[in-house]
Amino acid sequence: MNSHTNKKGFVYLVGAGPGDPELITKRGIDKLKVCDAVVYDRLAGEQLLSLVSSSCEKINVGKRVGNHPVKQEEINQILVRLGQEGKTVVRLKGGDSFVFGRGGEEILALEEEGIGYELVPGVTSAIAVPELAGIPVTHRGAARSFHVITGHTASLNSDNTTVEDDQFEAFAKLKGTLVFLMGVQNIDKITEKLMEYGKSKDTLAAVISNGASKKERVVRGTLQTISQIVKEEKVEAPAIIVIGDVAGFSMKCQDERPLAGCKVGITGTRHMVKKLTGKLENEGAHCIDLSYSNIEPIENAKFETALQSLGNYTWVVLTSTNGVHLFFKKMKQLRIDQRELASIQFAVIGKGTEDTLEEYGYYADYMPEKYTTLDLANGLVRKLKKEDRLFIPRAKNGSPELTKVFKEHEVHYDDIKIYEMKSNIELRDEKLKQVEDLDYITFASAEGVRGFFENLQEEQFEWMKEVQFACIGEVTAKTLLEEQERTSIVSKDYTATGLAKTIISHQEKDGRQQDEK
Repeated sequence: MNSHTNKKGFVYLVGAGPGDPELITKRGIDKLKVCDAVVYDRLAGEQLLSLVSSSCEKINVGKRVGNHPVKQEEINQILVRLGQEGKTVVRLKGGDSFVFGRGGEEILALEEEGIGYELVPGVTSAIAVPELAGIPVTHRGAARSFHVITGHTASLNSDNTTVEDDQFEAFAKLKGTLVFLMGVQNIDKITEKLMEYGKSKDTLAAVISNGASKKERVVRGTLQTISQIVKEEKVEAPAIIVIGDVAGFSMKCQDERPLAGCKVGITGTRHMVKKLTGKLENEGAHCIDLSYSNIEPIENAKFETALQSLGNYTWVVLTSTNGVHLFFKKMKQLRIDQRELASIQFAVIGKGTEDTLEEYGYYADYMPEKYTTLDLANGLVRKLKKEDRLFIPRAKNGSPELTKVFKEHEVHYDDIKIYEMKSNIELRDEKLKQVEDLDYITFASAEGVRGFFENLQEEQFEWMKEVQFACIGEVTAKTLLEEQERTSIVSKDYTATGLAKTIISHQEKDGRQQDEK
């Protein structure tokens, strides 16, 4: 690590790891969350871009085989420019910046201009991708060393010799594992040259395409056969070539968990995303955060007046975990003693709201068996006395069914809007660009369905045709059917646990049907 003390910006060279966004370091995540600009490569894991702030400048300098839209010299100048503008910059690279990532060249450019920098190492794909495919680059009795080589080594001169032809003689004599990065386009030349210089044609070989991702493919053969196998199987970049005895290993435990291999996109509040992610990942799923809404408190004088007059109420009706948090947060801001709640009863819409209420030391006096607004209203009406008065702090777009029932039964209530859910369509679109091949997308509310599909582009609908939607509750499912003409699997248990069980049940049933075919 090196840095210069100056008043200019600062650049973090962050290795994003081998492809799976969960394999970046914590420090890398921390820097992404606070940077003013991110300069990223194609292999840097675009899902990581969802971590940056909405104001962060995102610059794609990704390179594809045969197509280099941004030259390395230009990338250097981009980093220098951003640094001179006084910005905190993350240069996000696939794998590690110093393993054929040309990080050293970028550092020299920064040093020349006196711009400070820090290196944040990444897990290199040279080790991680074979490992995730079950291939150890070293193993007792098979390989005591490994050698990482750029696949571009096999570029040809006009006389049909390779640029570094003499090096292949050395490579062929090495006893350890040979790992070629970025070499699938040159696999013919690589294998031919190794055999030409004495490497046995029977040496084991493997090629791993799209490693550390759901699209991972592994093909195996020998030095003599692997090139043809790659062509027949249409193996494409990004891919890693492993040559040596270790290529015969397949140290991958078969995951027997019910959702192993499933990829689930989760919409909803941060609380729902966190809770459902935990439930599903314990069952083997890979979860993608598709939340795109923010909770914005509403400055409401009626809310403050109601809290300062708690003695006028006998019930507080809570219809969400957000409402619970904002209720007690405002009490604290107004310095209202919680002993004012001593004679008040609480009604909650469901288990999640009940659990959140308990975090503040209070227990629900009523919760309906079915966690719906209508059941909450009808059930509570049967418990109320004529003199009862209700305080309902809830979302701006809360269901009108609640107050409709109360009006019909002449219940005294104050329905006070204390927050609203604001959809960030740009954030939603950014997240959707970074996902593909989802098996499920979950919805926790009718409002969530409407927000998710608002102004969605036609091409985004295309890849969702094969996705199974999963909804909490019949109301959410009905909204999806009415507005998008899409059916869904429905959890009648209105909780994250219930939805997880519904997805597991559907997946197991689907698996049985596939077996029968």
